[in-house]
Amino acid sequence: LKVPTKYLKHIGIQDFSTSCNDEAERWVQQTIALLHSFWPFEAMKAIRKAILIDEKCAIAYYYQSLVFKWNPGLIKNLKINEL
Repeated sequence: LKVPTKYLKHIGIQDFSTSCNDEAERWVQQTIALLHSFWPFEAMKAIRKAILIDEKCAIAYYYQSLVFKWNPGLIKNLKINEL
């Protein structure tokens, strides 16, 4: 699973504060927009990017679990080291 290298624009705006650093917060907000746009695989990549940037960003793990909950088929497409 490759994480995105570029932030996607024009897919919706999510604006709320988290305890994450600014860059990770931006990727968490990107994830929420992608989920609401029904792009679960891209949402998974975006939330993984947030976790890689700030591994103490608790809400990122919460949204990662939501991506799996709403799209259980994603688990079949991932390797164990990508979770």
